[in-house]
Amino acid sequence: MAEYRNVIRSKKLIRQAFANLLQEKKDISKVTVKGIVERAHISKSTFYCHYQDIYAVKEEFEQEIIDLLDQTLGEYINTHQKDFRPFIEKIVLTLGENESLYKMLVSSNNYAAFVEKMKKICINRLTKDIKLEVLADDPQTRYTEITILTNGIVYTIVDYFKGNIETKPEELAKLFDIILIKATK
Repeated sequence: MAEYRNVIRSKKLIRQAFANLLQEKKDISKVTVKGIVERAHISKSTFYCHYQDIYAVKEEFEQEIIDLLDQTLGEYINTHQKDFRPFIEKIVLTLGENESLYKMLVSSNNYAAFVEKMKKICINRLTKDIKLEVLADDPQTRYTEITILTNGIVYTIVDYFKGNIETKPEELAKLFDIILIKATK
């Protein structure tokens, strides 16, 4: 049991050191294992016991967020299936709940793969799981509409986390809702 607690503690120290260094350096290529172990006050062997390299730490952060987003969308889909406005609100509010982690990931210069994963989750859920009655019946047109919708939401959220938009997540959700209501009239 003590060994398990040590694993959790070590991983937490590594992840916190990684997050702090990534926020400071803004580029994952400038974050080093040496910097992480010094910041976390652990040995290199402890780091390598848990992660292959710094990219594995980043991947673990990203995967946790993607899993959380997918789980949130799945929970929403199980209760609502006709209107996409609550779906978008749920996405925005879920992202707002984990704001510091998202800011860390998009503040680096290497966030494109993470954004693509977020877009893929949203597009897949919207395409397969949600019955959006206001979108086109033609599959190709419908997919294009869903892509436009997803890109607008995801890149607006990225701009928020980069500090380019000062509107809070709750207000962003309301604004998306207003825009979508206007667009579907």
